[in-house]
Amino acid sequence: CTATFIARSPEKKPDDGDRMSRKLALIIGNNEYQDAKLARLATPGEDVNALAQVLRTPDICEFDEVTTLINEPAPAVSRAIARLFKEKKPEDLILLYFSGHGLRDDRGHLFLAVKDTEPDLLNATAIPAVFITDEMDRTRSKRQVMFLVTDETLSDAQRQDPSLWTRVVSHIVMIDVKGPLTVSAGADQITLHLREDRRH
Repeated sequence: CTATFIARSPEKKPDDGDRMSRKLALIIGNNEYQDAKLARLATPGEDVNALAQVLRTPDICEFDEVTTLINEPAPAVSRAIARLFKEKKPEDLILLYFSGHGLRDDRGHLFLAVKDTEPDLLNATAIPAVFITDEMDRTRSKRQVMFLVTDETLSDAQRQDPSLWTRVVSHIVMIDVKGPLTVSAGADQITLHLREDRRH
């Protein structure tokens, strides 16, 4: 399931060469898997819809474009990620959010599991984390935030406080991010890592 929301503001002029910066988000959630080795998850779909609503709210985050992907196969997810980072301006804010299984291969490399992922064929059927970081390094945007929620720990807490994770996201988004910021959630903790900007 794919959906895109685009907000248009009267004061913004898309044809203006010196147009304002934009806020763009891609929110990915996966709770259904074709491979029986991957357990079905309860809440990624709810996480995606809750966060999308917050990002679209004018008084909170006011994103210009929010795209959601729920239970999509690897080729569609890879294309959406590449499109998110392509042809952006340095002042554009890019947010990438993933909720679902995170898997590691025998060398310890992280992969994000999607609908058609096969744990024995991660390179061919999952989303390598290095693919995302390469896209982050390649884009012109200097304001990037990536959220990885790779187990249900935080989502279980969210069921008791539905605004918990969306509050975390909205607060970080409002920070003037300089450089690629990765936020990882799992095992009852949230980790923030400001990656070195390798484009210079």
